[in-house]
Amino acid sequence: MQLRYISPKLDRIAGSLVSTIALLWLIGSLVPPNSVSATIPNRQPWVHQPGTCPPTLEGAVFGLAGDACGGSGTSFDTTQIYGHTLIRDEASPTAPCEGGRTSGRCYRMWYSGFDTSGVRRIGLALSPDGTTWTRVVGPGPGGSVLGPSGVAGSFDSANVSFPSVIRTTTGYLMWYTGGNGSTFAIGLASSPDGVTWTRIPGPLTGNAVLWPSGIPGTFDQSIIAASRVIRDAASTLAPCEGGRTSGPCYRMWYQGINSSNRFFIGYALSPDGLTWTRVPGPGTNGSVIGEGPTGTFDAQNSAIAAVVKDGLRYRMWYSAQDGSGTHRIGHVVSLDGVNWVRPVPNDPVWSGSDDPGTLSPDNVWSPFVLKEGLSYRMWYNHTTRENSRRVGLAAVTPGTPLSAVGLSGVGPVYTVTFTTAATIPADGYVLVTLPAAVADVSAIDLSGFGAGATLTVEDGILTDAEAGGDARSALLVRLSTAAAPGPKSITFAIATPPAADTT
Repeated sequence: MQLRYISPKLDRIAGSLVSTIALLWLIGSLVPPNSVSATIPNRQPWVHQPGTCPPTLEGAVFGLAGDACGGSGTSFDTTQIYGHTLIRDEASPTAPCEGGRTSGRCYRMWYSGFDTSGVRRIGLALSPDGTTWTRVVGPGPGGSVLGPSGVAGSFDSANVSFPSVIRTTTGYLMWYTGGNGSTFAIGLASSPDGVTWTRIPGPLTGNAVLWPSGIPGTFDQSIIAASRVIRDAASTLAPCEGGRTSGPCYRMWYQGINSSNRFFIGYALSPDGLTWTRVPGPGTNGSVIGEGPTGTFDAQNSAIAAVVKDGLRYRMWYSAQDGSGTHRIGHVVSLDGVNWVRPVPNDPVWSGSDDPGTLSPDNVWSPFVLKEGLSYRMWYNHTTRENSRRVGLAAVTPGTPLSAVGLSGVGPVYTVTFTTAATIPADGYVLVTLPAAVADVSAIDLSGFGAGATLTVEDGILTDAEAGGDARSALLVRLSTAAAPGPKSITFAIATPPAADTT
């Protein structure tokens, strides 16, 4: 499988109207249902993004409480920080950003931490840019925003960690790992501002929403943890629970641990985020990401996934260990969330040697990725294996810019034009994204893509930074035959054109 991008930036074309146009295709066919490997390696030239932490933290963007990196006021996170999740949205009076700011862009990072007592809690930090962070002193012990329930019999009576957050119309939903002293499971909470959380009782033991299977021989027999949740739309290509092909679909990828203490990635589906159905995968013992090929970076363990819905494709970055126990980060793709394709050779996309830090052992793990326009940003833990003390940041803008990019408009109708220098093989697609504030978009026409190409507006197809984990719509061109090099156009209408739409 070969994945390519031709991606121009249209930041100044039509003012704020067109934010991104990305042309993606696969050489050959799309991922076969039972495919386990691709034919070329990952090609992701990630570049480390220096943070504003003191030089002693070697380029990190966030550090332990007391490390003078990320503000002060908390004490629950003095020994380790790890397992973060991010939302990019706007500051508001209801959910202000750093310093009480109530307007402008706001990055929110929820993360796990603990002090010398070893009790795991969840905290929050805020940033205007994703690089410089300010801790929020929450209402929980040590300034956390969510701590153990302390309620006998609850699944999270002793510990909470690994938050996974999506934005909703009324605030935020968080799926998190809870521990009761003997096992770990996953629960759900809600918040209007990201700071004050209310637990939502689940239907399983101790009010959990997902519990270890307990079934001998399964990958998640003993422990489940580190969930990552997105909400998109069920489809024929990626059905939801029971084979449902329409309506909203919550998708959860989570870490399962078997009786031999091996780590794998599993998958579950839900219509409401509360009641979940496991989906058996093709990997080891029913996982969707099992053991990698012998001798590769993920031959020992795979865990802690970060997933982006990117058009017709899901992208996953995940933590992995080889036989020596070294942690690195890999990348795989899928059309349905179940069957994931590893590259050949099976190499990581980010390793400890890529980070300027000099921890020993030198490891990276626990990635979280946001797609912002044409770029991807990855926040990850820099660690001496599981002893996580820093958050680092890397970015990549893959692909080659299109040529002769233009935009014209007459009333509510707009046409994007561009030229491709290479043939786009059959089964490829073109994804055109507009700002989330632009509503009531309709597809009109296209040219230059060959016979059988179609243009549609697809709901629930993109979980980029503007989506906040709740997938939004985009224009999609599907190809049934190869599209020859040359000029191409895509025409669409906006019922209420934005004010800043002059070319």
